[in-house]
Amino acid sequence: MKLLALPIPLVLVLAGCSAAPVADELPDTMPPLANRMQEGYAPTPFSAEELRAGIPEGCRLMFEIETPGAPTIRQEMHFLAGTEEVANLEIRMLDAAGTPQGPAFPSSKAWTELQSHASFPASQTVLTREPHTSPLGTIDCWVYTVSSVEEDGPSVSRYWFDPARPGPPIELVQTVNGELVSRMVMVEDRGR
Repeated sequence: MKLLALPIPLVLVLAGCSAAPVADELPDTMPPLANRMQEGYAPTPFSAEELRAGIPEGCRLMFEIETPGAPTIRQEMHFLAGTEEVANLEIRMLDAAGTPQGPAFPSSKAWTELQSHASFPASQTVLTREPHTSPLGTIDCWVYTVSSVEEDGPSVSRYWFDPARPGPPIELVQTVNGELVSRMVMVEDRGR
């Protein structure tokens, strides 16, 4: 699995369930298996259709990004008018105080490409459901824990997805050898 590099791209991702890789059956409280993008992969949290319907024109998402040894930064995603197939957005980097660090840059991605950002091999993915507290409140989240062995050692990425908020995770934490590599937290969600 490749770790995210800054600027972090748009990322698209149960108490009582066993912590095992994704199987061929999941409880109704988890993402449907129909969201699998290919055989041998875990279902994505949202289908391309759910992303398109759940991220309307005008939606603005703000993330705070922490990387050890570097200043905290923010990333804003502003969704513009899209089509049935394509999401159009502008991405702007800001400092921790919210001051823009250059112009916004445009991006156009197929909704299926955004969906694929949360498509992980089932053998490396454990799905659970748990309450998670973030700047958006305490939310009962789908948690995708994706593990692999990289050149630098064991890598674990945990993605917290709000089932009622199609789109990127509300938090993403990546570690290598148990050490934090990056953390991205949604701090604002406006326009939905």
